[in-house]
Amino acid sequence: MILPKVFRPRAGEVQDLSKETRRAVLQNIGWLTQLGFSIACPMILCIMGALWLSRRFGLGSWVILAGVLLGLLSGISCFMNFAQAMTRRARRQPPRACEDQNRNQKPGKDA
Repeated sequence: MILPKVFRPRAGEVQDLSKETRRAVLQNIGWLTQLGFSIACPMILCIMGALWLSRRFGLGSWVILAGVLLGLLSGISCFMNFAQAMTRRARRQPPRACEDQNRNQKPGKDA
């Protein structure tokens, strides 16, 4: 796989990511993607619905404003649900970075 120059290790550096670290990075990317879609999709759908209503039934521009506000509120609601789910998950699992550091320390050495 060819990586952009920014992600390539420098000469003499060894880039060795454990399987757990790669898995965690990909999982976080997936969650961030889900968060983006869960915020953007309701907003876009509400605005498109408001535009359709305004054009179809000849309603004023107040419908578009209501659609924007409804979309904004639904996006905020999705963000809050996502944040609560992540908080619950973080409380259930200890941070992996600390576990990895503790595993890599030699016995008898203090940090």
